Amino acid sequence: MKKLFTTILAVSCSMLAATAQDQIKSYTVEKFDGTQYVKQDSVDYLWTTNQDDEKLFNNFILQGNRLVPLYEGFYYNNYQRRDFFKWDDLNNSFESSIRNIQRLNQLGQIENRISQGADSGGLMNQSKWEYFYDGSGNVNEEFYYIWRDTAWEVITKVVRTFFNNQLDTVNTFYFGNTAWVPNAVISFKYSNSKISEKLSKNLIGSNSQELNYHKTIYTYDSLTNSKAELVQTWRNNNWIDGERLTTYYNSNNQMDSTVFESPAGLISKRKTFTYNSNGIDEIISSNYNRTQLKYYPQIKHTFNYDNNGVLETIVEETIDISLGWLAKTDDLKYKYNYQKRVGLGENSTLVDFKVFPNPTSDHITISTKGNRINQIRIVDIAGKLVFENQSALNSNEITIPVHQLGNGTYILTVQSNGQQKSQKIVVNH
Repeated sequence: MKKLFTTILAVSCSMLAATAQDQIKSYTVEKFDGTQYVKQDSVDYLWTTNQDDEKLFNNFILQGNRLVPLYEGFYYNNYQRRDFFKWDDLNNSFESSIRNIQRLNQLGQIENRISQGADSGGLMNQSKWEYFYDGSGNVNEEFYYIWRDTAWEVITKVVRTFFNNQLDTVNTFYFGNTAWVPNAVISFKYSNSKISEKLSKNLIGSNSQELNYHKTIYTYDSLTNSKAELVQTWRNNNWIDGERLTTYYNSNNQMDSTVFESPAGLISKRKTFTYNSNGIDEIISSNYNRTQLKYYPQIKHTFNYDNNGVLETIVEETIDISLGWLAKTDDLKYKYNYQKRVGLGENSTLVDFKVFPNPTSDHITISTKGNRINQIRIVDIAGKLVFENQSALNSNEITIPVHQLGNGTYILTVQSNGQQKSQKIVVNH
Protein backbone atom coordinates (compact mmCIF):
# COMPACT_ATOMS: atom_id res chain seq x y z
CA MET A 1 0.00 0.00 0.00
CA LYS A 2 1.23 3.50 -0.79
CA LYS A 3 2.39 5.63 2.10
CA LEU A 4 0.17 8.49 3.23
CA PHE A 5 1.32 12.10 3.12
CA THR A 6 1.83 12.26 6.89
CA THR A 7 4.58 9.64 6.81
CA ILE A 8 6.90 10.80 4.02
CA LEU A 9 9.86 13.05 4.72
CA ALA A 10 11.81 14.03 1.60
CA VAL A 11 11.72 17.23 -0.47
CA SER A 12 11.98 17.28 -4.24
CA CYS A 13 10.17 19.86 -6.38
CA SER A 14 8.15 23.04 -6.09
CA MET A 15 5.49 24.99 -7.94
CA LEU A 16 3.54 28.25 -7.87
CA ALA A 17 0.01 28.25 -6.55
CA ALA A 18 -2.13 31.03 -5.09
CA THR A 19 -2.28 34.78 -5.58
CA ALA A 20 -0.66 37.31 -3.28
CA GLN A 21 -3.96 38.15 -1.57
CA ASP A 22 -4.89 34.50 -0.97
CA GLN A 23 -3.56 32.09 1.60
CA ILE A 24 -4.35 28.46 1.98
CA LYS A 25 -7.21 27.57 4.33
CA SER A 26 -7.16 23.79 4.00
CA TYR A 27 -6.56 20.90 1.70
CA THR A 28 -8.13 17.47 1.60
CA VAL A 29 -6.82 14.14 0.36
CA GLU A 30 -9.15 11.62 -1.26
CA LYS A 31 -8.22 8.04 -2.13
CA PHE A 32 -9.65 6.04 -5.02
CA ASP A 33 -11.15 2.77 -3.74
CA GLY A 34 -11.51 1.13 -7.14
CA THR A 35 -14.91 2.68 -7.84
CA GLN A 36 -14.89 6.24 -6.51
CA TYR A 37 -12.85 8.73 -4.50
CA VAL A 38 -13.39 8.48 -0.75
CA LYS A 39 -12.27 10.86 1.99
CA GLN A 40 -8.88 10.11 3.49
CA ASP A 41 -7.15 13.05 5.18
CA SER A 42 -7.64 16.76 5.74
CA VAL A 43 -5.29 19.55 6.84
CA ASP A 44 -6.56 22.90 8.17
CA TYR A 45 -4.56 26.08 8.84
CA LEU A 46 -5.15 28.94 11.25
CA TRP A 47 -3.44 32.27 10.54
CA THR A 48 -3.29 35.29 12.83
CA THR A 49 -1.52 37.86 10.64
CA ASN A 50 -0.48 38.37 7.05
CA GLN A 51 2.40 35.90 7.08
CA ASP A 52 4.42 34.39 4.26
CA ASP A 53 2.71 31.08 3.58
CA GLU A 54 4.06 30.59 0.06
CA LYS A 55 6.26 27.65 1.00
CA LEU A 56 3.22 25.90 2.40
CA PHE A 57 1.77 24.96 -0.98
CA ASN A 58 4.74 25.69 -3.23
CA ASN A 59 6.76 22.72 -2.06
CA PHE A 60 5.90 19.15 -2.85
CA ILE A 61 7.80 15.93 -2.44
CA LEU A 62 8.33 13.03 -4.79
CA GLN A 63 9.43 9.94 -2.92
CA GLY A 64 9.18 6.94 -5.19
CA ASN A 65 6.03 7.71 -7.15
CA ARG A 66 4.18 9.61 -4.44
CA LEU A 67 3.81 13.39 -4.61
CA VAL A 68 2.68 15.23 -1.48
CA PRO A 69 3.03 18.69 0.10
CA LEU A 70 5.75 19.17 2.67
CA TYR A 71 8.33 21.65 3.91
CA GLU A 72 11.82 22.69 2.96
CA GLY A 73 14.85 22.23 5.21
CA PHE A 74 14.50 24.01 8.55
CA TYR A 75 12.32 26.78 7.10
CA TYR A 76 8.70 26.35 8.12
CA ASN A 77 5.55 28.30 7.38
CA ASN A 78 4.39 30.95 9.78
CA TYR A 79 0.97 29.59 10.59
CA GLN A 80 -0.38 29.73 14.13
CA ARG A 81 -1.92 26.28 14.04
CA ARG A 82 -2.05 23.36 11.63
CA ASP A 83 -4.48 20.46 12.21
CA PHE A 84 -4.32 17.02 10.60
CA PHE A 85 -7.48 14.94 10.44
CA LYS A 86 -8.13 11.31 9.47
CA TRP A 87 -11.48 10.25 8.04
CA ASP A 88 -13.44 7.90 10.30
CA ASP A 89 -15.88 5.78 8.28
CA LEU A 90 -17.63 4.56 11.42
CA ASN A 91 -18.49 8.05 12.66
CA ASN A 92 -18.72 9.51 9.15
CA SER A 93 -16.52 12.47 10.11
CA PHE A 94 -12.93 13.72 10.22
CA GLU A 95 -11.24 12.90 13.53
CA SER A 96 -8.34 14.97 14.89
CA SER A 97 -4.99 13.22 14.44
CA ILE A 98 -2.14 15.73 14.91
CA ARG A 99 -2.02 19.43 15.82
CA ASN A 100 0.99 21.69 15.33
CA ILE A 101 1.02 25.00 17.22
CA GLN A 102 3.57 27.72 16.49
CA ARG A 103 4.50 30.88 18.36
CA LEU A 104 5.99 33.73 16.36
CA ASN A 105 8.16 36.63 17.46
CA GLN A 106 7.64 40.27 16.43
CA LEU A 107 9.57 39.67 13.18
CA GLY A 108 7.23 36.85 12.20
CA GLN A 109 9.93 34.24 12.87
CA ILE A 110 8.97 30.98 14.56
CA GLU A 111 10.09 30.84 18.20
CA ASN A 112 8.75 27.37 18.92
CA ARG A 113 6.56 24.68 17.41
CA ILE A 114 4.64 22.12 19.48
CA SER A 115 3.25 18.88 18.06
CA GLN A 116 0.28 17.24 19.78
CA GLY A 117 -1.25 13.85 19.03
CA ALA A 118 -4.71 12.39 19.55
CA ASP A 119 -5.02 10.58 22.86
CA SER A 120 -8.19 9.25 24.55
CA GLY A 121 -10.44 11.66 22.75
CA GLY A 122 -8.19 14.67 23.28
CA LEU A 123 -4.80 16.05 22.28
CA MET A 124 -1.60 15.47 24.25
CA ASN A 125 1.81 17.09 23.91
CA GLN A 126 4.32 14.95 22.02
CA SER A 127 7.28 17.02 20.80
CA LYS A 128 8.56 20.59 20.68
CA TRP A 129 11.14 22.54 18.68
CA GLU A 130 12.69 25.88 19.68
CA TYR A 131 14.42 28.17 17.16
CA PHE A 132 16.96 30.96 17.61
CA TYR A 133 18.17 33.33 14.90
CA ASP A 134 21.22 35.37 13.99
CA GLY A 135 21.11 39.00 12.85
CA SER A 136 20.49 37.94 9.23
CA GLY A 137 17.45 35.84 10.09
CA ASN A 138 19.20 32.46 9.80
CA VAL A 139 18.28 29.69 12.25
CA ASN A 140 21.56 29.24 14.14
CA GLU A 141 20.28 27.13 17.07
CA GLU A 142 17.50 24.58 17.27
CA PHE A 143 16.41 22.47 20.26
CA TYR A 144 14.20 19.38 20.21
CA TYR A 145 12.13 18.22 23.22
CA ILE A 146 9.77 15.35 23.99
CA TRP A 147 6.93 15.43 26.51
CA ARG A 148 7.53 13.38 29.69
CA ASP A 149 4.18 13.13 31.51
CA THR A 150 4.20 16.63 32.99
CA ALA A 151 7.22 18.47 31.53
CA TRP A 152 9.37 18.90 28.43
CA GLU A 153 12.68 17.02 28.29
CA VAL A 154 15.37 18.34 25.97
CA ILE A 155 16.79 15.63 23.67
CA THR A 156 18.90 17.11 20.89
CA LYS A 157 20.46 20.41 19.82
CA VAL A 158 21.52 21.66 16.38
CA VAL A 159 24.03 24.52 16.04
CA ARG A 160 24.53 26.11 12.63
CA THR A 161 27.25 28.53 11.56
CA PHE A 162 27.06 30.75 8.49
CA PHE A 163 29.73 32.46 6.41
CA ASN A 164 28.67 35.29 4.09
CA ASN A 165 25.08 34.23 4.84
CA GLN A 166 25.74 30.71 3.50
CA LEU A 167 25.44 27.62 5.67
CA ASP A 168 28.96 26.63 6.74
CA THR A 169 28.67 23.90 9.40
CA VAL A 170 25.92 22.01 11.22
CA ASN A 171 26.80 20.45 14.59
CA THR A 172 24.36 18.07 16.28
CA PHE A 173 24.35 17.14 19.97
CA TYR A 174 22.34 14.89 22.26
CA PHE A 175 21.84 15.58 25.93
CA GLY A 176 23.66 13.10 28.17
CA ASN A 177 23.25 12.71 31.90
CA THR A 178 24.34 16.24 32.71
CA ALA A 179 25.74 17.87 29.56
CA TRP A 180 25.55 18.09 25.79
CA VAL A 181 27.44 15.34 23.92
CA PRO A 182 28.65 16.00 20.32
CA ASN A 183 27.05 13.58 17.89
CA ALA A 184 27.80 14.59 14.29
CA VAL A 185 29.08 17.45 12.17
CA ILE A 186 28.14 18.43 8.62
CA SER A 187 30.34 20.83 6.66
CA PHE A 188 29.69 22.55 3.35
CA LYS A 189 31.90 23.71 0.51
CA TYR A 190 30.94 26.22 -2.17
CA SER A 191 32.06 27.18 -5.65
CA ASN A 192 30.83 30.39 -7.27
CA SER A 193 28.31 30.78 -4.42
CA LYS A 194 26.85 27.32 -5.15
CA ILE A 195 27.19 24.37 -2.81
CA SER A 196 29.74 21.90 -4.21
CA GLU A 197 30.07 19.40 -1.35
CA LYS A 198 28.28 18.34 1.82
CA LEU A 199 30.35 16.16 4.16
CA SER A 200 28.82 14.33 7.12
CA LYS A 201 30.96 12.94 9.94
CA ASN A 202 29.99 11.04 13.08
CA LEU A 203 31.71 11.95 16.35
CA ILE A 204 32.85 8.89 18.31
CA GLY A 205 34.29 8.43 21.80
CA SER A 206 35.05 10.74 24.68
CA ASN A 207 37.36 12.86 22.52
CA SER A 208 34.73 13.17 19.75
CA GLN A 209 36.88 11.58 17.05
CA GLU A 210 35.53 12.48 13.62
CA LEU A 211 34.69 9.54 11.33
CA ASN A 212 33.62 10.04 7.73
CA TYR A 213 30.05 8.92 7.06
CA HIS A 214 28.35 10.43 3.99
CA LYS A 215 29.35 12.87 1.28
CA THR A 216 27.25 14.50 -1.44
CA ILE A 217 28.96 16.08 -4.45
CA TYR A 218 27.04 18.71 -6.46
CA THR A 219 27.75 19.76 -10.04
CA TYR A 220 26.05 22.43 -12.16
CA ASP A 221 25.46 23.39 -15.76
CA SER A 222 26.57 26.65 -17.39
CA LEU A 223 23.47 28.43 -16.02
CA THR A 224 24.34 27.31 -12.45
CA ASN A 225 21.38 24.94 -12.29
CA SER A 226 21.83 21.81 -10.20
CA LYS A 227 23.01 19.24 -12.72
CA ALA A 228 23.96 16.19 -10.66
CA GLU A 229 24.05 15.03 -7.04
CA LEU A 230 26.27 12.06 -6.24
CA VAL A 231 25.95 10.44 -2.80
CA GLN A 232 29.01 8.60 -1.46
CA THR A 233 29.45 6.41 1.63
CA TRP A 234 32.71 5.99 3.58
CA ARG A 235 33.68 2.31 3.65
CA ASN A 236 37.04 0.60 4.25
CA ASN A 237 38.85 3.95 4.17
CA ASN A 238 37.42 4.85 0.76
CA TRP A 239 34.50 6.83 -0.60
CA ILE A 240 32.12 4.46 -2.40
CA ASP A 241 29.73 5.86 -4.99
CA GLY A 242 26.02 5.52 -4.25
CA GLU A 243 22.98 6.74 -6.14
CA ARG A 244 23.34 9.65 -8.55
CA LEU A 245 20.52 12.09 -9.32
CA THR A 246 20.94 13.99 -12.59
CA THR A 247 18.65 16.90 -13.48
CA TYR A 248 18.06 18.11 -17.05
CA TYR A 249 16.59 21.47 -18.11
CA ASN A 250 14.64 22.59 -21.16
CA SER A 251 15.31 25.61 -23.38
CA ASN A 252 13.32 27.81 -20.97
CA ASN A 253 15.65 26.86 -18.13
CA GLN A 254 12.89 24.81 -16.46
CA MET A 255 13.42 21.41 -14.91
CA ASP A 256 12.72 18.94 -17.72
CA SER A 257 13.53 15.58 -16.10
CA THR A 258 15.37 13.89 -13.26
CA VAL A 259 17.14 10.55 -13.66
CA PHE A 260 18.26 8.21 -10.88
CA GLU A 261 21.25 5.92 -11.44
CA SER A 262 22.51 3.08 -9.26
CA PRO A 263 26.15 2.88 -8.07
CA ALA A 264 26.94 0.76 -11.13
CA GLY A 265 25.66 3.51 -13.42
CA LEU A 266 22.46 1.64 -14.19
CA ILE A 267 19.41 3.85 -14.76
CA SER A 268 16.50 2.98 -12.48
CA LYS A 269 13.90 5.79 -12.48
CA ARG A 270 12.99 9.00 -14.27
CA LYS A 271 10.57 11.86 -13.67
CA THR A 272 9.56 14.21 -16.48
CA PHE A 273 7.98 17.65 -16.04
CA THR A 274 5.71 19.58 -18.41
CA TYR A 275 4.46 23.14 -17.92
CA ASN A 276 1.69 25.52 -18.86
CA SER A 277 1.27 29.25 -18.28
CA ASN A 278 0.28 28.64 -14.64
CA GLY A 279 3.24 26.45 -13.68
CA ILE A 280 3.68 22.70 -13.57
CA ASP A 281 1.18 20.85 -15.74
CA GLU A 282 2.16 17.19 -15.33
CA ILE A 283 4.79 15.06 -13.61
CA ILE A 284 5.23 11.53 -14.93
CA SER A 285 7.25 8.93 -13.00
CA SER A 286 8.73 6.06 -15.04
CA ASN A 287 10.77 2.94 -14.34
CA TYR A 288 13.59 1.89 -16.67
CA ASN A 289 13.57 -1.58 -18.24
CA ARG A 290 17.22 -2.53 -18.59
CA THR A 291 16.47 -5.45 -20.91
CA GLN A 292 14.44 -3.44 -23.40
CA LEU A 293 16.41 -0.22 -22.75
CA LYS A 294 13.17 1.68 -22.42
CA TYR A 295 11.26 3.82 -19.90
CA TYR A 296 7.81 2.63 -18.87
CA PRO A 297 5.50 5.25 -17.28
CA GLN A 298 4.00 4.29 -13.93
CA ILE A 299 2.41 7.27 -12.15
CA LYS A 300 1.19 10.66 -13.39
CA HIS A 301 0.33 13.77 -11.33
CA THR A 302 -1.80 16.38 -13.09
CA PHE A 303 -2.04 19.94 -11.71
CA ASN A 304 -5.36 21.73 -12.32
CA TYR A 305 -5.82 25.50 -11.93
CA ASP A 306 -8.77 27.89 -11.90
CA ASN A 307 -9.20 30.81 -14.30
CA ASN A 308 -6.92 32.97 -12.13
CA GLY A 309 -4.08 30.47 -12.25
CA VAL A 310 -4.65 29.26 -8.66
CA LEU A 311 -4.01 25.61 -7.95
CA GLU A 312 -7.27 23.72 -7.35
CA THR A 313 -6.43 20.02 -7.45
CA ILE A 314 -3.61 17.56 -8.00
CA VAL A 315 -4.81 14.24 -9.43
CA GLU A 316 -2.77 11.05 -9.30
CA GLU A 317 -3.28 8.36 -11.96
CA THR A 318 -1.69 4.99 -12.75
CA ILE A 319 -0.91 3.66 -16.22
CA ASP A 320 -2.92 0.75 -17.58
CA ILE A 321 -1.38 -1.10 -20.52
CA SER A 322 -4.72 -1.40 -22.29
CA LEU A 323 -6.65 1.68 -21.13
CA GLY A 324 -3.93 4.28 -20.61
CA TRP A 325 -3.97 6.70 -17.66
CA LEU A 326 -6.75 6.17 -15.14
CA ALA A 327 -7.38 6.26 -11.40
CA LYS A 328 -6.61 2.95 -9.74
CA THR A 329 -7.01 1.72 -6.19
CA ASP A 330 -5.09 3.87 -3.68
CA ASP A 331 -4.45 6.69 -6.16
CA LEU A 332 -4.87 10.07 -4.48
CA LYS A 333 -6.49 13.42 -5.25
CA TYR A 334 -5.55 16.67 -3.44
CA LYS A 335 -8.05 19.54 -3.23
CA TYR A 336 -7.00 23.04 -2.11
CA ASN A 337 -9.16 25.71 -0.47
CA TYR A 338 -8.08 29.35 -0.03
CA GLN A 339 -9.10 32.42 1.91
CA LYS A 340 -8.18 36.08 1.88
CA ARG A 341 -5.13 36.76 4.00
CA VAL A 342 -5.92 37.28 7.66
CA GLY A 343 -5.96 40.99 8.56
CA LEU A 344 -6.92 42.13 5.06
CA GLY A 345 -10.45 43.43 4.51
CA GLU A 346 -12.24 43.42 1.20
CA ASN A 347 -10.88 46.86 0.35
CA SER A 348 -7.41 46.35 1.85
CA THR A 349 -4.35 46.29 -0.36
CA LEU A 350 -0.94 44.71 0.08
CA VAL A 351 2.29 46.62 -0.24
CA ASP A 352 2.16 48.67 -3.45
CA PHE A 353 5.24 48.71 -5.68
CA LYS A 354 6.31 49.40 -9.24
CA VAL A 355 8.79 47.38 -11.30
CA PHE A 356 10.67 48.81 -14.28
CA PRO A 357 11.75 48.14 -16.91
CA ASN A 358 9.43 45.19 -17.56
CA PRO A 359 10.16 43.32 -19.83
CA THR A 360 13.87 43.61 -19.09
CA SER A 361 17.18 42.12 -20.17
CA ASP A 362 19.70 43.27 -17.57
CA HIS A 363 18.13 44.58 -14.35
CA ILE A 364 14.91 45.66 -12.66
CA THR A 365 14.21 48.48 -10.24
CA ILE A 366 11.61 47.98 -7.51
CA SER A 367 10.07 51.11 -6.02
CA THR A 368 7.51 51.34 -3.19
CA LYS A 369 5.51 54.31 -1.94
CA GLY A 370 7.75 55.24 0.97
CA ASN A 371 7.83 51.75 2.57
CA ARG A 372 11.15 50.08 3.30
CA ILE A 373 11.61 46.84 1.35
CA ASN A 374 12.26 43.89 3.68
CA GLN A 375 12.60 41.00 1.24
CA ILE A 376 12.77 40.35 -2.48
CA ARG A 377 12.22 36.92 -3.98
CA ILE A 378 12.00 35.72 -7.60
CA VAL A 379 10.81 32.27 -8.69
CA ASP A 380 10.49 30.85 -12.18
CA ILE A 381 7.23 29.54 -13.58
CA ALA A 382 7.90 26.12 -12.02
CA GLY A 383 8.29 27.69 -8.57
CA LYS A 384 12.08 27.27 -8.43
CA LEU A 385 13.72 30.02 -6.37
CA VAL A 386 16.20 31.92 -8.58
CA PHE A 387 16.81 35.04 -6.46
CA GLU A 388 16.31 35.94 -2.82
CA ASN A 389 17.53 38.79 -0.65
CA GLN A 390 16.60 38.56 3.04
CA SER A 391 19.10 41.03 4.43
CA ALA A 392 17.92 44.30 5.97
CA LEU A 393 17.15 46.62 3.06
CA ASN A 394 17.02 50.27 4.08
CA SER A 395 15.54 51.78 0.96
CA ASN A 396 12.19 52.06 -0.75
CA GLU A 397 13.86 51.66 -4.15
CA ILE A 398 16.10 48.70 -4.98
CA THR A 399 17.81 47.71 -8.25
CA ILE A 400 18.72 44.04 -8.71
CA PRO A 401 20.43 42.23 -11.62
CA VAL A 402 18.50 39.70 -13.71
CA HIS A 403 21.00 39.23 -16.55
CA GLN A 404 21.87 35.82 -15.10
CA LEU A 405 18.31 34.56 -15.64
CA GLY A 406 17.20 32.81 -18.79
CA ASN A 407 14.50 34.16 -21.06
CA GLY A 408 11.02 33.64 -19.69
CA THR A 409 8.35 34.71 -17.20
CA TYR A 410 9.11 34.93 -13.47
CA ILE A 411 7.17 35.80 -10.34
CA LEU A 412 8.60 38.65 -8.24
CA THR A 413 7.45 38.85 -4.60
CA VAL A 414 8.19 41.92 -2.47
CA GLN A 415 7.73 42.08 1.31
CA SER A 416 7.40 45.35 3.20
CA ASN A 417 6.15 46.07 6.71
CA GLY A 418 4.86 42.53 7.18
CA GLN A 419 2.92 42.53 3.90
CA GLN A 420 3.75 41.12 0.50
CA LYS A 421 2.64 41.32 -3.11
CA SER A 422 3.62 39.39 -6.24
CA GLN A 423 3.90 40.43 -9.87
CA LYS A 424 5.01 38.76 -13.08
CA ILE A 425 8.20 39.99 -14.74
CA VAL A 426 9.53 39.02 -18.16
CA VAL A 427 13.22 38.55 -18.96
CA ASN A 428 14.08 38.79 -22.65
CA HIS A 429 17.76 39.04 -23.63
